[in-house]
Amino acid sequence: MAVARVLPSIEWVMDHRVLGLRRGLGTSFYLSWYTFDYTSAGPNGNLAFVRLGMDEDPTYLVLTDSIPLFEAVGRTVGPAADRSRYLKDPPVQAQFTTSGLGESQSGSIESPTNRIELVWHGLATPLFAAGPSPSRPATHETYSVLLEAETASVRVDGTDIVGDPYLNDAWVTWLGRPLSSALVALGEIIVQAGVMSSVIPVRDINRESFAPYGKLLEVPTAFAESMTREAWDACVASIIVGPAEVRIPHLKRPTQAQTSGVEVHHRSPQLTLLPDSDWCLVVFARGWSPSANHPGRPHAFRVAAHTLVLIDPGIWHAGVRAAADSDAFVAFKAGTLESGSSVADLESPIEVGWP
Repeated sequence: MAVARVLPSIEWVMDHRVLGLRRGLGTSFYLSWYTFDYTSAGPNGNLAFVRLGMDEDPTYLVLTDSIPLFEAVGRTVGPAADRSRYLKDPPVQAQFTTSGLGESQSGSIESPTNRIELVWHGLATPLFAAGPSPSRPATHETYSVLLEAETASVRVDGTDIVGDPYLNDAWVTWLGRPLSSALVALGEIIVQAGVMSSVIPVRDINRESFAPYGKLLEVPTAFAESMTREAWDACVASIIVGPAEVRIPHLKRPTQAQTSGVEVHHRSPQLTLLPDSDWCLVVFARGWSPSANHPGRPHAFRVAAHTLVLIDPGIWHAGVRAAADSDAFVAFKAGTLESGSSVADLESPIEVGWP
């Protein structure tokens, strides 16, 4: 029933800046600069592969502000053709800065031995591309927003590098056409190929996030201290106006991650508290219906034991999923279960990420 395609196996989220210059037939400068906002291995930061000098006598550098980042990904990313030359020497610690993105973007990299200043001029309208990762097409997919630069400039240690961007044919296989050697790739996401999931992620409940579906209530002291049927009756009477019906079922931890049964109470709230276990509550947006053509994705909340939850009338929800065996204190307005509720089985079961 999920409309969205969920890809939980993200390897990297990053920006990737590339700048290559040619003078005549030779390469006068090349940069491949990654800014990692997320890696599945853990470390984040900047990692740049830099080639200085003409083809006959170039210098290869690896610059980073995180040695752990280099250790995690430095032998996977970067220019594949010259990887052994870049990795011949240890990486050098450096400081990285970038400007905001507009018609151009500038950046600088400063190490103990070099200062590199870069500008990507005349950034074009963004192009979105997605497909098998160029370097690992059998195992990974890449999602990227690409901005080509009309021109670019580089200064190394105060000296302008002579050269111009060129059309890079390495992109033809992926995009069907070359791209400029001066470009900025924003929000590049690398995921494991073919790993899709309809698993509903579970987040901790709080008053703000649960407000569209109901409320979190203070547990009366008398009930919190005793957890008896009599104290629960008094708690319910202080919340639900008029006669109420109370249930105290014993719940078992679910044996399957999937559930297909949902219910709604049309005119009554539902009060729920588990004294001995955290639990999972799956709810749907107000106005949702099991018969909707595009039913939307439910939301799942992790609820701590001893938390008193009120689900608003009219909110479709799945049954309580306890993380461990526990009694459950539940209450409604009188007559709700007999004539004031509806139940349905979903065409596609919900798979919840916890418990």
